[in-house]
Amino acid sequence: MEDVTPFATHVSRLVWLLVHRPDAHDEQKEELRRALSPLSSEPQRLVLHDLSMAVSDSVSRSALDEAVLWVSELSLRMSAHSVRVLEFEAMTPAREVLEVAKALASDTEAGDDGAAFDEVLVGLALTSVTAYIGPMGFIRRAPPAG
Repeated sequence: MEDVTPFATHVSRLVWLLVHRPDAHDEQKEELRRALSPLSSEPQRLVLHDLSMAVSDSVSRSALDEAVLWVSELSLRMSAHSVRVLEFEAMTPAREVLEVAKALASDTEAGDDGAAFDEVLVGLALTSVTAYIGPMGFIRRAPPAG
């Protein structure tokens, strides 16, 4: 999918693997490594609207490939968890990328406007990820260092 960053594609595939191939640990590790590569030099964002539009554009152009399936999964999962945007700082630790992907792959709480997802993020004590959650875009930021 040409409208989607490599980071988004790799995180999408990682989430897809966690949902549909939970025992494919080697594939998951490889996809995590690929997702970390763009983070080594600059921050990355996953924006629900942009992902949804990229899927829609690909479908309307009949440009269907595996990436459309992966990005569609990520888009649906972000929407179900009421996640509007995820921002990853440059050099985000692998653990944090993986834990956010696992949280997205988890079951959702219908009608909670992202409260359950936010509770998971708080429990993870993330230091490099910011999430915009719920219809009003509540922002869950990493606590300041120090």
